[in-house]
Amino acid sequence: MVRRMDPRLHDRDHEVALSQIGGTRPGRKARTFSAFCLLFALACNGITGPSGPPYLAVVATIVAPTPAAAGVQYRYHVRQITLSEDTSVAPIDTVIKLKPYDTLIVSLQPATYVVDIGGLPPQCKSREGQQIVPIAPNTNTTLVRYFVVCTPELLMSVRADGPRDSEYVYHLVDAAGHEQTGLVRSRDTLEFEGLPPGRTTVDLGGVAPNCIVSSDGGSRQSVVIDSSGGAHLDFAVWCSDLAHSPTLASVHWSYVNGVAGLVFTGIDHDRDIDRYYWDITDCRRNSILGGKRLIGGLYAGRTLNRDTITVLGAFETGLTDADLAGRCGVIWLFDRAGNSSFISEQELRKSQRAPTAAVFNAYYVATSAVRVDLAADDPDHDFLGTFVVYHLRDGSFGPPNGVPDVAFLHNLVGDLGSVVPDFPMGGVYTYEKFYAVVVYLLDAQGNVTRLEDDDLFY
Repeated sequence: MVRRMDPRLHDRDHEVALSQIGGTRPGRKARTFSAFCLLFALACNGITGPSGPPYLAVVATIVAPTPAAAGVQYRYHVRQITLSEDTSVAPIDTVIKLKPYDTLIVSLQPATYVVDIGGLPPQCKSREGQQIVPIAPNTNTTLVRYFVVCTPELLMSVRADGPRDSEYVYHLVDAAGHEQTGLVRSRDTLEFEGLPPGRTTVDLGGVAPNCIVSSDGGSRQSVVIDSSGGAHLDFAVWCSDLAHSPTLASVHWSYVNGVAGLVFTGIDHDRDIDRYYWDITDCRRNSILGGKRLIGGLYAGRTLNRDTITVLGAFETGLTDADLAGRCGVIWLFDRAGNSSFISEQELRKSQRAPTAAVFNAYYVATSAVRVDLAADDPDHDFLGTFVVYHLRDGSFGPPNGVPDVAFLHNLVGDLGSVVPDFPMGGVYTYEKFYAVVVYLLDAQGNVTRLEDDDLFY
């Protein structure tokens, strides 16, 4: 079953009339449920007890996609933990079973009690657990509330930004091979119930030619359904003005020793390419890094106000070469107006015949700068440039976190050629904080070599 989520809070609030005996069950169109009061519930369970105040009322406020999703029967365990003044009445320790939307009202002796809720289906969770409830003499009613949230088996949402489409087509295939097809609007959320356990796959269609699906997995996403519910799929759609969108003229990826090398050329006749996203995927748009990364700063430095830019990147993935083999690199561009290029996904190549360095030395220039002497060589004579990362001691930019801090040169775009500008010291970049310089050499095909100098005194 599929249900469109009401954007308003759609819980079934209980109206508890403690002075009224009895009540009504919800009607078909009702959104607020009246309480069904069970007076003298202990007597109904074969246990004798008082028949007047003080009363204990237990109310469950349930947020659920449908009344049926809340379950069939809840168990309330009421246990007396202090003695009452009337010692002729035995302490209470009983379990009372009710339908989820029913309210328990029971007459008890003044004392302290422990109340607990149970019997909730796996997809429902109570915010409150065991509650200690003192009932004072000469009072009428003591109220205990439970807030229960029941999540649907699957929530699917579509978020569209920019000049956006209004409607999309989804095609769902569950673990049993059953199929569902329907329409979903921009900024809409659908709830699915009755799906069998296992993997469910949803394809999103009807995406306009000027739009991309930028969420992990692209237009096809999968999720595992289980009895606890709470699975969700989120499709992010970004639409652009194609007349002003940047384009990727060329993209080259490689990998070696856990480093992914990237070289791309972007074109934008408005001269305002601003940033790009990158990721490493399973070649089906599913990230193996935990999600896409944003790199900004392209509208500055040597790539400022250019209709064609060449950008170098090198990324420490934290993966082995065995992990990166057969994987893909993903990239897309954005301009300052929010227009995007189309998404490029290409298989990573093992870096081969990468550039080398005849000379590489990083060192302090007194206390004013860090300088890098570099003479690159390339067996294929297509050396393109360098990407430089300066390692600073942990805690240089904030509280220590066990990971060295880093500073990048020239807005993360790299430098064409082998001349690396001096890194001037000043501000937070003080002499004693630097401890290493890492240089990545890239050729025109994206082949990469990593070099590191951790002795900056020579």
